[in-house]
Amino acid sequence: MDSVSLQFLITTLISVFSVFAAIFIPWRIMRKQNNIAIFDKRFEIYKIVKKIIAFVEPVQKLKGLPHNPNPSSGQLGIALLSIWCNNENLSKQYWKEEELRINPQAKIDLINAIDDCLSNEIIILESSEFLFSKNVYCFIDKLKSKYLALFTCFESSLFDSNVDNLNEIKTSFCNFVNEKKENIKFLEKELKL
Repeated sequence: MDSVSLQFLITTLISVFSVFAAIFIPWRIMRKQNNIAIFDKRFEIYKIVKKIIAFVEPVQKLKGLPHNPNPSSGQLGIALLSIWCNNENLSKQYWKEEELRINPQAKIDLINAIDDCLSNEIIILESSEFLFSKNVYCFIDKLKSKYLALFTCFESSLFDSNVDNLNEIKTSFCNFVNEKKENIKFLEKELKL
């Protein structure tokens, strides 16, 4: 092999390697960045789902109030809403029971604050359709609808202390979460990169 053909072979190999490196390295970086972005979105959804599931415990346990062992559905709804507001740090701003009883504007302000928090969570949960498998998405979607139904009941208990279907909706929400807890494992499995 003469020096010209050796030089041509080395030059060709270097250029092929350079083209390969110029394509492969950015592609690999892009793939990792996409995985990280997907993980961030999935993790945000996961945190909300875990928060909703953690809320099931106080919902199940609350059957009476310290000053009233047999409260009405409306009183229970208000108590559970108070627990949720404490978890969301809304209680200091909006949850003043005396004012809620007297001032209708205080109730409206509280409902607006709750709706803002819930709508942010719901928007994030709705983005799960393309981030998870169909089974996990169906679980998240049903959880979202049961969670919203529960809050619709809570909010109506602020205005009407004779809310009839709170116990049914509360039981349905708790039963759904308790029956579908294994879906959290699937969600956690899909959370991994």
